[in-house]
Amino acid sequence: MELISVVKNIVFLVCSAFFVFAVATVQAEPFYSAKILQADYSTAPNLRLLIRIQDVETGSDEPSGSTRADCMRGSKSAAQPGPTPCFSFELDEGNGNVSVLKQTLLNDPQRGNDPIYIELLYKSEQEKNQYGWFDNKTVKLRVDDNNGLNNWDADLPQSLPQVKIVQESDIYQLVLADADALLNSAYHDKANRLSDEKRTAFREVQRAWMKFRDLECVKSIYGEQSASCMIRLTLDRARQIAVAPPSK
Repeated sequence: MELISVVKNIVFLVCSAFFVFAVATVQAEPFYSAKILQADYSTAPNLRLLIRIQDVETGSDEPSGSTRADCMRGSKSAAQPGPTPCFSFELDEGNGNVSVLKQTLLNDPQRGNDPIYIELLYKSEQEKNQYGWFDNKTVKLRVDDNNGLNNWDADLPQSLPQVKIVQESDIYQLVLADADALLNSAYHDKANRLSDEKRTAFREVQRAWMKFRDLECVKSIYGEQSASCMIRLTLDRARQIAVAPPSK
């Protein structure tokens, strides 16, 4: 009887340890969302999409698994075309998957929950109606990372907001506009939790930071392109505000 009891205790301890390890592993896994921000129809049937991918589970201080250096190491294949294959993409316009032609990483995420902006070129099967417009303006987007994980919203149809990208620099302006929106969201969320006195001081600090950002990026002190500099500093500031401790 004592031997049976010992064996049961050992089995219980092993199972408990396995359960704790499994839970910790699940909690550590990235949890992606993928959002189509803009769609350029000007070269249809080849459509250009601006996509934001974000890991909403990984801590803000954890290194990103999708930095530019890691992306460049990825091998080119039919599943991962383009010069920076950070992810594999599947797009479904309602009649099955369509061909992805190219993907380009537009920023250099440094932390796990930094947004990742990707320009995606794919061949659409949509056809214009009698008025010259595309009727079906939704698509399902599935994004798989290099670790076998995909975005949680892969089965949700997404609209394709139309915009015309005239110059290559236009795509970076669209990224900057979205980064500004993320910063404004973090700023207003934090400001709403402050007292009137601290909110006024916070507003003054933010205005001073904006002047600093604009001056540093326009001067290109580190040889970085202005748009890339603005995107980097804006996302850094958004993260800084979001993770700041609550005011006492």
